[in-house]
Amino acid sequence: MVEFESQLEEQIMVLPQIQEIDRILVKRLCRNYGFLYITDKWLAKVSPFSLENKQFDFQPILKTRAVYERLVIHFCNALGLTPDARSRIGLNVAQTYNLAKELSELDYDEG
Repeated sequence: MVEFESQLEEQIMVLPQIQEIDRILVKRLCRNYGFLYITDKWLAKVSPFSLENKQFDFQPILKTRAVYERLVIHFCNALGLTPDARSRIGLNVAQTYNLAKELSELDYDEG
């Protein structure tokens, strides 16, 4: 997961709107996205909707996941990685960054 976060960080850091001073936000974005990825993988495996898991309280995990998802969206907006944020800072289509495309092309450590 550390390698994935590092790859994502470097891909974001080369964007035209990102400066070195933004690195701490980029690192937080990558770490929070990593948390979401791990949490989603675990939730897919244990399935909070299956009948066998009625004894386990998933609500705290789902609430924490929602907080991290909001953080990821907040960091994406702050760094100009969403369409709305890009239009606010005046980036044209040729300069845009497709976070979903980049995430789909990265290798996740499944181990």
